[in-house]
Amino acid sequence: MSVFILKHTRDGVCLYLDNLDMDEFVKVAEAKKAEVCMHGTYAFISDGVTDNKTLYGIVRGEIFQVTLPDSAQVMFLNDHFRVCIFERDGQWCTMQLKQGLWEE
Repeated sequence: MSVFILKHTRDGVCLYLDNLDMDEFVKVAEAKKAEVCMHGTYAFISDGVTDNKTLYGIVRGEIFQVTLPDSAQVMFLNDHFRVCIFERDGQWCTMQLKQGLWEE
């Protein structure tokens, strides 16, 4: 099992993936602002300059990322399965891993 963790630095925040099965940390991103939610399964980062945020998620051990407008709504459903849906242009979407590729 893997989870996201944050390390605060002088310049902002670093987002790491903590692979609990392999005892290693992998740097995923750097940002001015970041937030980890749903027990470390999802994370948001923002550079504080653009009007976008990046959503990172872990599904079945695989990581996805999707860039969304800051105003986009994001909801987490089912605390056990930790499903995430997000709104883009008035439609609700999620990310699915199909044949090794992420699809929105």
